[in-house]
Amino acid sequence: MTITIPTDEALGLQIKRVISAVAAVAVAFYVAGYVLGTAVHWTSEHLTRLPVIALTTITTTSDHAGPNPFVPAAYRRDRYGPSRPRQSEPQPSRSGVGFA
Repeated sequence: MTITIPTDEALGLQIKRVISAVAAVAVAFYVAGYVLGTAVHWTSEHLTRLPVIALTTITTTSDHAGPNPFVPAAYRRDRYGPSRPRQSEPQPSRSGVGFA
């Protein structure tokens, strides 16, 4: 049985091929991750604007006389529902309760 020991050149060539293959796979994973991350961030940014665009389109194309109640404007409150005064009615005095 004969054992052949590879020369330095043959060993170096094998290492170079392995490193080249690993580098190609690493670059492919990096590019795929970059493209996927960019796509996810772009989609996230544009999906947050989608409801505003849809509501603005609905309000500008509808025949309503007043502003849409679902789109807060600069001159309106941010809360929805019936409007009520800021101060509630005065509370009755507690002097007649009789605490000890």
